[in-house]
Amino acid sequence: MRLTRQLFFVGGVICFSMWVGLSGCRRPENQRPANPLPPVELVWSTTGENATFSRYGSALATGDVNNDGFPDLLVAANSFNTGRADAGKVYLHLGTASGLSETPVWSSSGDNIEGAYFGASLALADLNGDRFADAVIGASNYRKGEKGAFTGRVYVYPGSEKGLSDQPIWASSGDEQTGAFFGASVASAGDVNGDGFTDLLVGASGYADKDLSVGKAYLYMGGAEGPSQKPAWTAMGDHLPGSGYGLIVKGAGDINHDHYDDILVAAPRLTGKVFLYQGSSRGPSEFPVWSSSGDNQGGRHSVLGSRRSM
Repeated sequence: MRLTRQLFFVGGVICFSMWVGLSGCRRPENQRPANPLPPVELVWSTTGENATFSRYGSALATGDVNNDGFPDLLVAANSFNTGRADAGKVYLHLGTASGLSETPVWSSSGDNIEGAYFGASLALADLNGDRFADAVIGASNYRKGEKGAFTGRVYVYPGSEKGLSDQPIWASSGDEQTGAFFGASVASAGDVNGDGFTDLLVGASGYADKDLSVGKAYLYMGGAEGPSQKPAWTAMGDHLPGSGYGLIVKGAGDINHDHYDDILVAAPRLTGKVFLYQGSSRGPSEFPVWSSSGDNQGGRHSVLGSRRSM
């Protein structure tokens, strides 16, 4: 007998379901089962604040924020209207022995900037080594003030026994370049340089090099005070305009078993391509050690899919 659990998103509703499956059993042909399998049981769901067009559930992340042994759930509504259209909002539901908390124990809209899409990307990772998962939240369309340049921004809210802090311990807009969409993606990189701290990956899929939008990925080293103020590594893939390099970033784990975690960056537009960079004591390799475009089939979004144009 197998008990299966699944968290999924349906039309603005986050659902958690459980069902029981039987394996390794066969019945004679033409014999009806004596006891049909039980139906799927929905044990938890939420629509957040039930706000129209908030895109509640647009991003999800799980991790143990308060180190109680139960995974917690971070949910984004990146178009939530706080009174400022598309400012975005993120919620935390704590895990317990009876499941997820009915109401969120924490929420934030970052700097509450109109059109920032706070919650465009999410990750939960212990970036300062205190055994509490920290919330990493991207606001890909953040701008400085009401008339400032759209640069994008990433925030880190530390975890603790009480949950997430109200204020971030770290925030960055990368190179502060207009239209870079810094924070279009975020991810735990794992421990890339083997120093015992989890590192942070950030993608800026609209970053321009010599006026060409090629995209860029950044790695910030984890430490006792949180992520480093400056990136320890950056890359721009093949420098291919319009490729969306950095739209998806992901920790790859230690693929080659050298005790350093490796990282992945995708450029999912045009033909699409995925790049693997190898970890080392100095950080990620300058150039990818592996890359692939799959079947090398043309088209606008052929690898790993994409979000809205960033």
